[in-house]
Amino acid sequence: VTLTVTDSIGQTATCTATVTVEDNEAPTAICEDVTIELGSDGTLYIAQLPLLVGGSSTDNCGIYTWGPIETNYDCTDLGAHVMELPVTDIHGNISTCTTTVTVEDNEAPDAVCNDLELILDANGEIQITAADVDAGSTDNCGIASIELDADDQDWDCAEAGSHVVTLTVTDESGNESECYGEITIDDDTPPTAVCNDLTVSVNSSGFYELDPEVVGAGSTDNCGELDLTYELDESIMLCEDA
Repeated sequence: VTLTVTDSIGQTATCTATVTVEDNEAPTAICEDVTIELGSDGTLYIAQLPLLVGGSSTDNCGIYTWGPIETNYDCTDLGAHVMELPVTDIHGNISTCTTTVTVEDNEAPDAVCNDLELILDANGEIQITAADVDAGSTDNCGIASIELDADDQDWDCAEAGSHVVTLTVTDESGNESECYGEITIDDDTPPTAVCNDLTVSVNSSGFYELDPEVVGAGSTDNCGELDLTYELDESIMLCEDA
């Protein structure tokens, strides 16, 4: 700058001076807490996170950069993270503020069910598990549990036929989804036939009618004897059969 000095009779003289202007005022760093959600692949890159966190910061001459802070996240980062955000003005002055970045997984699992056709065992029973119904359910961050309703696990002869069961898949963050499988219960175990030898006497009319249930007493079936029916190919014994 040029300085001009004038005396009382109007004479002047000049000189020059170098004035160095500095900005030593640090920014006012203001941080916001933020919550971010992982994507369907269990990862997230959020380039604008520093600005989202520190965008309310101010400076007398202008802010140059926010950050750096971590901008890449995956399933191992779930939860709250406390970190410092540097805020730098255009003249290199820096101040920091503290933010909490909370990483969430709100993506529900992809529940996939099998349809099953099952055969009752020799005792007329069968048990199925969640693993039997599950057809490869997946989740972006990992499955915590796969559960089948308790009422859908144990079956017997009374349940022969088709039923719809519900499979619940829960991930590590508590997100749930359901799928439905059709379960067909069949009984293909034939009865065990027991034949009893009998000695009978024809009546005064010369014949004797056999009772099939007497001949077959002791026959069994995996689903119970009450539903068994008995039939003889020949039930009337005559004198000529003696």
